[in-house]
Amino acid sequence: MTILLLLLVLTTCLMIGGLLLRRAEPTPALPPPWWLLALACLTAAGAALEARSGPSSALSQAALTIVAASPACVVAARPLTARWTRVRARRAGIGLPPFYVVRDEATLARIVLDKHRTVTTGEMQISSVDPLDPEHRTNLLFFAGALSRRSTAPFAVALARRAGGGRVSDYRESDPNTLSGSVDRHPVRLGPPATVGMTSSTGRGLTVGVEVDQRTLGTITLEDTVRPHAREDVRRIEELAPLVLLSDDTPGNTSALGTLVGVDELVAEADAVARLEQVQKAHADGGRVAMIAPRQPHNEDALHAADIAVTDAATPAAPGVITLDEFDLATADDALRRVLAGPKRIHQVEGVALALSCAGALAGAVAPLGAYGAGASALGASAIVAVAAWLNSRPPRALPDRSA
Repeated sequence: MTILLLLLVLTTCLMIGGLLLRRAEPTPALPPPWWLLALACLTAAGAALEARSGPSSALSQAALTIVAASPACVVAARPLTARWTRVRARRAGIGLPPFYVVRDEATLARIVLDKHRTVTTGEMQISSVDPLDPEHRTNLLFFAGALSRRSTAPFAVALARRAGGGRVSDYRESDPNTLSGSVDRHPVRLGPPATVGMTSSTGRGLTVGVEVDQRTLGTITLEDTVRPHAREDVRRIEELAPLVLLSDDTPGNTSALGTLVGVDELVAEADAVARLEQVQKAHADGGRVAMIAPRQPHNEDALHAADIAVTDAATPAAPGVITLDEFDLATADDALRRVLAGPKRIHQVEGVALALSCAGALAGAVAPLGAYGAGASALGASAIVAVAAWLNSRPPRALPDRSA
């Protein structure tokens, strides 16, 4: 009985620690393997000491030892739920950081959203080709596309898809929107219409002028490629918090995009400073803010300042940062829901563990069902806690089926 008494004292301390853990910083690590080994050794030792009185006494001692250890499942409830939550998220392409659970009220006051690769694909598409002479349409696309193969700018990538060949030499890129060089020994310049002697466009999209052999051939207009389900994804994520959409485009293009995807609060021509200010604005109002943006130099400061940062998996996950293998708004919504639901779900499992563990300990103390019944209740409590932790690690809501 001495072993049983010592184990009762030990597990009572563990149970109190489990209750205090609710108000402490979450620690998702699982209990060390030696804890289970120690429990097995103590159970075997208690059974061996009682074996002299007969097999029935030995089994009773083993059952009561397990009952005494059952309150320790309160301690395992939090890390077990957190571990299974991260494993499920990882299978869905979501990397949750080691200490992802948010204390206190898990709500957001604002979500800051970069347009690139969230409501848009990050790519552009040609919307119109306007040669000065209709006979030069083919040459306009050929020379612009051939020169653009040397650039990584989104508009240049879209133009390069229309190029069938051409040898490029003396390539220069004075800024991301102005390219020059030679294509098959023909001097070519590509950039804003004003750089090739044309009137700047005030319409929608990005318009570039094309000059070949010091002769203006015309303009090509490109627009962002909006994701097919962008409006639906925006509506879903606005259930979590109000959205503000950041764009490095002109006010006119940004307004058109906001109308298309259903976002009212917009910030056009947003540089690194403007992005950081949007995060700080929510903090100044006393709210929590999440930022969803790809990992780019102009996003780094804002992502670091946000309470929850959702970005791509270009670099390993850091504390407080959620990474997505497939960076899009639907997956970001799924990731935020998993994180925000974490505290409530873990507290639910801890409540189940506490109630069942206390019931098992009480059964062992008064033994209304006998030692075997008490042991069964303790094992059942542990199994129920494990099942509850597994169930609470599921995504808060299913992603929409877009296979069709």
